[in-house]
Amino acid sequence: MTGDLFGPGGMLAFGMMIVWGVAVYRLGRIGYAASYKRMRRRIRGALAFMLLGCGMAAAKLAYDVSLWPGGWADWRNKLILQVPLLAAPVALTVLLSVPKLWAAHRACGKEKPEELPDGPARRRTADPAAVVPAQAAAVGSCLTLYLTWFTAVPIGWADLIVPLPLMIVASAGLWFRQRNRRRALGKLSWTLPPLAARTAKGSLALAVVAACLVFWIRGEAEASKLPDRIGMQDQEMAGMSGMDGMAGMEGMEHEDGQAAAGSGISVASLTGPAEDEPDDRFVLTAEQSQIKLASGTTVDAWTFDGQLPGPELRVKQGDLVEVTLRNRDIADGVTLHWHGLDVPNAEDGVAGVTQDAVMPGRTFVYRFVAGQAGTYWYHTHQVSDEGVARGLFGALVVEPKSGPVPEKKDIVVATHRWQSNDGYREAFGSADTLQRQTVAPGTTIRLRLINTSDDLEKLVLAGASYRVVAIDGTDVNGPEPLSNRTLQLAAGGRMDLSLTMPDTPVLLCSKESACGDGGESGLLLTPDGQTGSLPQVVFGEAFDPAAYGRPAATPFGADSRFDRDYRMEFDEKLGLYDGHIAFMYTINGRSYPDTPMFMVSENDLVKFTIVNRSSAHHPLHLHGHKLLVLSRNGKEVSGSPWWSDTLDIGPGERYEIAFRADNPGIWMDHCHNLQHASSGMMTHLAYEGVTSPFAAGRATVNHPE
Repeated sequence: MTGDLFGPGGMLAFGMMIVWGVAVYRLGRIGYAASYKRMRRRIRGALAFMLLGCGMAAAKLAYDVSLWPGGWADWRNKLILQVPLLAAPVALTVLLSVPKLWAAHRACGKEKPEELPDGPARRRTADPAAVVPAQAAAVGSCLTLYLTWFTAVPIGWADLIVPLPLMIVASAGLWFRQRNRRRALGKLSWTLPPLAARTAKGSLALAVVAACLVFWIRGEAEASKLPDRIGMQDQEMAGMSGMDGMAGMEGMEHEDGQAAAGSGISVASLTGPAEDEPDDRFVLTAEQSQIKLASGTTVDAWTFDGQLPGPELRVKQGDLVEVTLRNRDIADGVTLHWHGLDVPNAEDGVAGVTQDAVMPGRTFVYRFVAGQAGTYWYHTHQVSDEGVARGLFGALVVEPKSGPVPEKKDIVVATHRWQSNDGYREAFGSADTLQRQTVAPGTTIRLRLINTSDDLEKLVLAGASYRVVAIDGTDVNGPEPLSNRTLQLAAGGRMDLSLTMPDTPVLLCSKESACGDGGESGLLLTPDGQTGSLPQVVFGEAFDPAAYGRPAATPFGADSRFDRDYRMEFDEKLGLYDGHIAFMYTINGRSYPDTPMFMVSENDLVKFTIVNRSSAHHPLHLHGHKLLVLSRNGKEVSGSPWWSDTLDIGPGERYEIAFRADNPGIWMDHCHNLQHASSGMMTHLAYEGVTSPFAAGRATVNHPE
């Protein structure tokens, strides 16, 4: 994960640039020393910084090797470039520069300390073999910093090819310059140029460099501005240029050309049943409200029906559901996305892809069959990074068709971080203090956990053993009893726990809170309504879905023949996005709308290999499909089949996942840390022959993230 910008990798790269810059500056001053004593001191100072730089370079290379997922298999990575850029000049520094400078240091020690160094002494310190390797290491450290901070894997051809020749040309130029400088220093008539002349020369050089840099940045900033209007075909064509040679791309050109020409099926026609009488009707009104959390903290919220979270929607599996969305006063607009529930494409609720945003005073009707029992949630997908954070979300529970869930008590817990004038408040729903519920001993309980925040949530259930019975709405096969496990819930992910209430309190809390100590959030279940003593909270070993439960048959697996085989690489970099300097998370080296659009045909069996080379967690959420996890970090899933729709890809992790393309449309595929998505970490899965009449961008009302 070379995109570790502000962790050890990035800081080592930045530190190397500074250290080698100081070393080169000190090397340049040695020949100007007014005495042998000062010359020896300057040599020692330069050697100290050079050896420090060598150590940092070795640490940087070792760090990258230790954390690089998949070893050396991916030839288009930054590590391959760092070897010649760092290792070669550092090795030459150790082998050539250090011995020559130390020999010069020893020679100076034989002279009278206060005498002015003669020509031979100055020539020894200005020997190109003593100076240029360090200068080349400084150039290499600058290029390494550029590769670490300003590029993303897989890096483009220009960034792949240019650095090494640039390094060679720069080194050759420095060698030529240093040779001439050595000759000048060795002349008997040589004198130190006046301070004013040196200052003017340096200032002119800096001014030229600064002017070139400003000119370049302004041009790049203008080029980075997003189009005023972005249609699906615009992204499709832009993304194609970044997918050369990727598996699964064969035969795409013909269908893409058809789609771009406007033929095929419109997403607007891929609706739910239009005429049948619905089994469940809901009306949700989006409106601004000031809401008081349990602690009394006031939140300037965007709400559904004036409450946080929005109303809990409960339906039966197989029900035809109709939801009317009304926007009272959300100026940016609003939609409804049914997170994790597979619905027809036109009902998916993504502004600019499947519909236009619902603006103030407007309504929109969603109709779909709730085909999968489980825990889901709904949220806006218009300006979703702000809309979800401010409260435009709620729980959606689909109960089994055959009857109620087996547990007698069913509790939904939606974790969220609310922004208030007092900072962020960790909460379960709108409860940012410890909440109590009385549950009779022996009662079976289902806790439906939903992470509605942007970050990975770490939860623990203390005081009772439990089973994880469902992940992202899909039942786990053969769940086993657990206790004191750290439950890691991806942003947007869900997890269902089943337990039997003991005759002592049970506490659910987040690692971000104090778990009831000092008034922080938590859910306390008590058998008698009295608090009593809280159970001891232990954040133990992390729960591992890959090794939990019993194996069971699946419709496809790792040995299946796949029709499409894609690769997604996540990385991060500093760059310019929409005209501004931004911290960018990328997919295959690009940010939306230049990210690749992944094409499939209906009934294709599709495999993705996903590698996270960044230092952040990325919860991958593909709309409209369930993903079967095949392997993690090269090890196949050994427990219950692990089905997911929001899969957390941790730093340095590599996943293989598969799905059946059985839901035609154009589907958003994005990081569900919605701040990452709004910075360009999103793309689409598109079925061949399907088009969209909708568009996003400044010239439209649609801004999905």
